[in-house]
Amino acid sequence: MEKNNLKNIDLKISYKTSSKDNPINEFYIPCLEHSNKFYRSVGYFRSSIFLITGQAVIDFAKRGGEMFLICSPELTQEDIDTISKGKDSIEGIANKYIKKDIEKLLEQSEENYSVKILATLLKVESLKIKIALKEIGNGIYHAKSGIFSDIKNNQVSFIGSANETWNAWDHRGNHEIIEVFSSWEDSNRVSQHKQDFDDLWNGNTSGITTIEFPDAMKEKLLKVAKKNLIDLDLPNLPITPPIIVPVTPPAKKKKIFNLFKHQEESLNNWKLNNYRGIFEHATGSGKTVTALRAVHDHLQTGGPVLILVPSKLLFIQWKLEIQSEIDDIVFMLAGNNNNKWKKDKLWHFVKEPKMDIPRVVLAIMDTASSDEFLSSFQGSENLLLIADEVHQIGSNEKSKSLNINAQKRLGLSATPKRYGDPEGTEKIIRYFEKIIDPIFTLNDAIEAKRLVPYNYFPGLLHFTREESEQWSIETKKISKEIAISSSKKNKTTFSNRAKMLLIQRSRIAKKSRSKIKLAKNIIKTNYEKGQKWLIYCEDTEQLSEVKREIENFGHNVYEYFSNMEGDNSSTLELYEHSGGILVSIKCLDEGVDIPSISHAIILASSQNPRQFIQRRGRVLRVFDNEKTHANIYDALITPINIEDEADQISLLKAEIQRAFEFAKFALNPSAANSLKLKLIDLGVNWGDIIDSGFEEIEE
Repeated sequence: MEKNNLKNIDLKISYKTSSKDNPINEFYIPCLEHSNKFYRSVGYFRSSIFLITGQAVIDFAKRGGEMFLICSPELTQEDIDTISKGKDSIEGIANKYIKKDIEKLLEQSEENYSVKILATLLKVESLKIKIALKEIGNGIYHAKSGIFSDIKNNQVSFIGSANETWNAWDHRGNHEIIEVFSSWEDSNRVSQHKQDFDDLWNGNTSGITTIEFPDAMKEKLLKVAKKNLIDLDLPNLPITPPIIVPVTPPAKKKKIFNLFKHQEESLNNWKLNNYRGIFEHATGSGKTVTALRAVHDHLQTGGPVLILVPSKLLFIQWKLEIQSEIDDIVFMLAGNNNNKWKKDKLWHFVKEPKMDIPRVVLAIMDTASSDEFLSSFQGSENLLLIADEVHQIGSNEKSKSLNINAQKRLGLSATPKRYGDPEGTEKIIRYFEKIIDPIFTLNDAIEAKRLVPYNYFPGLLHFTREESEQWSIETKKISKEIAISSSKKNKTTFSNRAKMLLIQRSRIAKKSRSKIKLAKNIIKTNYEKGQKWLIYCEDTEQLSEVKREIENFGHNVYEYFSNMEGDNSSTLELYEHSGGILVSIKCLDEGVDIPSISHAIILASSQNPRQFIQRRGRVLRVFDNEKTHANIYDALITPINIEDEADQISLLKAEIQRAFEFAKFALNPSAANSLKLKLIDLGVNWGDIIDSGFEEIEE
């Protein structure tokens, strides 16, 4: 094989540790062997990486290869405060931590093989290091990317969760995932990665200060090199790294061939219903794996598969899951900036009734509802269509994709019915035909130990006087609008304007000032260092206020929302690594899975039961053997007096319905007692609490 040509490497689109992949031997070392430059930005760097790259990094340096590394020291909140008050420079604080890291490294042993390589690379200037620091806020620079470049300027870039450490790349360390791109197949993506690195290296990244590696620390490391330099100019010099005996883990059985009873029964019943139906299975019960078994079986027939998902995050998760469970997949991606399907390419991909290659089309629902996409499936035969979070496909726009005449149809959702939207629900049922038995409820999932049990703590709150008055004003507007629209059709009708007014009014309850105080008191009384808490907020204004109040206690507080500035995935990684309190907007609604979360405070929740059912299910996800249960705190707005605040009865019904649903399956069912006492105190009959509302989740 020709060396110094990255095109000669058989690259996958992604690699995982702790699986059949070996990213060091299959990706990292081959790329290093064919490169003359390597650009790497990471949250953490440890010289232990050289224990597994071994001779490859020595050969890289002998060829005159150059590494450019950007990494980050971890600063405390005290350090950040010191910088912000002008008592010390950001470089001064950083140097303190780098000094500590280097001294700790040298304490291990000056004979340490990885330390000698690090010192030698610095000595011959094969390795150049800079330090990146966030200028404001807590946390660290934590983005992770890399670019290999050969003498012909072919480039391979990668992004993902792996730092530049032994723990991140070896299969005995963390479970990590990276995605890979090449300049000859995706030049725009690779060019952007290189530009992002150059901007960071040259100090042109907003919000980040990039500084040189301190000379004093470099000199300290070079003392090691002087004592026992690895001579790169002597090719016959024996280089003997510590012997690491490779441990080959036993082949892990794929999840799709190890289904639980409810998964097997559902698949069999779906097949008996002529391969049509919906799996109504609780969050965390393995819906995706069950569907992937259906995908696997269908691909054996030679037909293509179309998978529709509502969000970019689920798009990425499905792609990785498919690659993990099914071998040799050929993808056609649509949405999330993937446009290769256009101009009849998708039509050619799916038109053949039988092909030898396993073909999967993965698309975001918004893209799949376009005329160009839909026309590609005209006349397609032997097609399996899967819709994840199938309730979303019932909206006016997304339901256009239900015109695809797929022979086999499978919908997935914990709550497939659309709240207050019978027409949208009817569209879904008409297309997929029926809910397939067995329905697997959240309680079933807890009993089967697919989810952990939980305690439920409802907090009964009241509006401030101003909020109560505003609620009354909005209620009058809503009543007037419903009366006008209903008179035109001789039945109770919610016009679009009425729905908009209802959403505006609901935000008064979601953002009540009393909820800030409740969150503060809960954290003050119950939070313990090392735990992972999640607080659901309504918007960035409430999020910022909650974050500001809790930071006064000195805890690690992170914020997360989908369109936030910066790298939100790095925020989640840092949170998972360090613990603390995540203040978020719709975090787990978007498919974000953080199974280690043990506590949740719900300040803002829609009246849509699906939303709180999904949120609850995600908080209850199993996390190794460390998580025995979860604690959920719920902020409920109730009237002080029904006679004086009669217009709050609809709010009371919605809040109490949610609370009783939570309390019903909790470890502490007595949580419902305070709710019942509140109803008695208000003179409200439980039988009057009925289901009402409309689909409030933004489509």
